[in-house]
Amino acid sequence: METQHAMTLVVAIVQREDAGRLTGELTRRGHRATRIPASGGFLSVGSDVILSGVAERLVGDVLDAIKATCETRTAYAFHLSGDFAMDGTSMPIEVEVGGAVVFTVPVERFVQIQGRVPARPAWRAGK
Repeated sequence: METQHAMTLVVAIVQREDAGRLTGELTRRGHRATRIPASGGFLSVGSDVILSGVAERLVGDVLDAIKATCETRTAYAFHLSGDFAMDGTSMPIEVEVGGAVVFTVPVERFVQIQGRVPARPAWRAGK
């Protein structure tokens, strides 16, 4: 099935702790979403990428779901002081992490491919 109305792909990079709540909220609001584990980033904190293709008019609803579920948290990074080599100490620095990084990408073409229904095996024909 191919659609011609304006669609947008919402790509949200969120902390792993928020990804389950976000996909649940998107589903509750009637949107489909795909969750992909990711790695790297600031402080090497686990992240997930959430993909959701929606009609352009529904992008605001998806952004509202992201705002409602993706929290900002305080974390500690260890900054090596200039004297680290001499005394082996490091200084913890309080940093803010979390929320979401969101990209919206216009979709030029959207095609949904339905898999074919397999033939019934002969041994099940009588059922």
